[in-house]
Formats: sequence, structure tokens, C-alpha cells
Amino acid sequence: MKKKLTIVGIIVSFVIAALLGIRIYGAFQSEHDSAIARANEADRQAQVLDAKSNEDERELACSTEWLKYKNTLLEQQIAELKGGVGHTPFEPSCEGYAMSLDESMSTGMEGMQALLDASNAREYEKFEREYSTNRPLQARFLAMRLWEFLKGTGLDASQQAMMQKDQDAKKNARK
Repeated sequence: MKKKLTIVGIIVSFVIAALLGIRIYGAFQSEHDSAIARANEADRQAQVLDAKSNEDERELACSTEWLKYKNTLLEQQIAELKGGVGHTPFEPSCEGYAMSLDESMSTGMEGMQALLDASNAREYEKFEREYSTNRPLQARFLAMRLWEFLKGTGLDASQQAMMQKDQDAKKNARK
């Protein structure tokens, strides 16, 4: 009877250990997949922001062409008023208008902000891709998440990204 109980205990322990191992593997795989998904989303966001920056740059370039066109028209009119012949300007090939100074500054600043945000998104993507392959950091994060769960609080994605940046800073300091 005692022998049967020992065998059943061993089998139950083995099954529990196997299920626990599968659960831990699943947690690591889930962490890997979510890091890749966050990296892909950051990449998509960077592409959108780059497109916005490029669009703002095109608008500013077109506005500059229209300003040059208007200036050339004014120079032509001044030359004609003085009795001379002015240079005949050609209309810009782009569709747009000459923006006011405030408008062009605002568009330029929006473009620069989009460019900076795209750079930040690429940096975040890099950290997430590195995190997706860093098992020790994932183990640390999962342990912290388990501890936070047991305490009743949580760890958000920005804290996770900060952990990655801290670890990268330590690596760079050693080099």
C-alpha cells in the first residue's frame, strides 16, 4: 500500500512538474510574441510618422516654390513700372499655395515632431526586438510580474521598456 502511494505521489509530482514547465514555457513564448507584436506596431507607427514628415516636407517645398513665384511676379511688376522688362516666371508644378510664416513654421514643427516621434518609435522597436530574444530579461520581467500580481499591483509596458534600456546602458558601460 505504501509502495502504491509512493508511485502515485511520484506520478502526480511528475504531472504537476510537466504542467508547470509547459505553463512557464507558455509564459516565455507569450512574452516573446507580445514583444514582437509591440515591435511590429512601433515599426508601423514609425512608417506612418515618416510619411507625415515627408508630406510636411513636400508641403513646405511647394510653399517655397510658390513664394519664389510670387516674388518673381513682384520683381517683374516692379521692373515694368520702372520701364524695363522683367523676368517672366513659370507657375510651380506642385499643387499648393504660399503659406504664411506662421503656417510654414507650424507645418515645419509638425514635420520635425513627426520625425522625432518616428525616431523614438524605431528606438522602441529596437528595444522590443532585443527584449524578445533576451530570456534572462524576460525571466526577470516575468518574476517581477508574478510578484506584482501577488502584491496586487501591475507593471506596464513603459516600465518594461525602461528595464531594457537600463540593461542596455549597463552593457554599454562595461564596454
